[in-house]
Amino acid sequence: MPAIIGFVMSLFALLFARETNAFLTKRIEYLKTPIEEREQRSKEGREQNAQGGILTAVKFAFRHRQLRFLIIACCCFYLASLGTATYSTVMAKSALMTEEEITLALFLYPVGNALFTLISGFVSDKFGRKVTIVAMSCSALTCYLLFIFSGMFKWTPYLTGFAIGGFMGSYWGAGDTIGGIMFSESTPTNLRSSVTVINTLLNGVMGGLATVITMILLPIIHERMFGYMYLGLTVPGLVGAIVIMWLFVGETRGLDLKTVTGTEWDKPKKVKEEQKDGE
Repeated sequence: MPAIIGFVMSLFALLFARETNAFLTKRIEYLKTPIEEREQRSKEGREQNAQGGILTAVKFAFRHRQLRFLIIACCCFYLASLGTATYSTVMAKSALMTEEEITLALFLYPVGNALFTLISGFVSDKFGRKVTIVAMSCSALTCYLLFIFSGMFKWTPYLTGFAIGGFMGSYWGAGDTIGGIMFSESTPTNLRSSVTVINTLLNGVMGGLATVITMILLPIIHERMFGYMYLGLTVPGLVGAIVIMWLFVGETRGLDLKTVTGTEWDKPKKVKEEQKDGE
């Protein structure tokens, strides 16, 4: 039944949702542009993209403060990614929840997920990217702690399910903002696509590292301790990401993406040196 309701709502949105004013304005402006000018813009775009590449993007990222600290924050953040894939194991093996209790918990999982995903979008538009990542990372940390303790101490399966759903919504809300938005908004146009690939690589590398750590620990610890093991990866990862984002990363909301150079957050001395090198 929930799947049918979801399908009907999606079909309703597809048929009756209207395009945003920003999209319509941009589309009308494009259609009014002469064909010659469109071709010129397209050519300039291809030339800019030709200047990119993953190696160039990595070098660029480590030379500039904003992207450098975004990479470090992502390394911490993705260390907590196993929490998104192991909650069923935690409920069954560590919390020793029955099949009925797990089913009851999963009834509230989509509610928590949807609610915190919705909150993430509103916070990002209202208060900016940096605040969203910090706030939703704090929310993810709180929800995961609540999930572990609710499950392990047998509080109630409804709270357990809502908490892990809230963790998922909060975690990926922050993850989409840091990886999909802040990386691109902190990078010049010609390197934007290549730099966002770095985020994907970091996700795979740190997720793989966390997996290796758990593969080493799983054979030597009791099943009842699995939840605390995943908690031991999740808490330091999220705390590290929160601290780095709050202290070292600048806000990107409201920037003109056409004029971003990546040096906006560098120290003045370094910016001057790069300008001299360019000359």
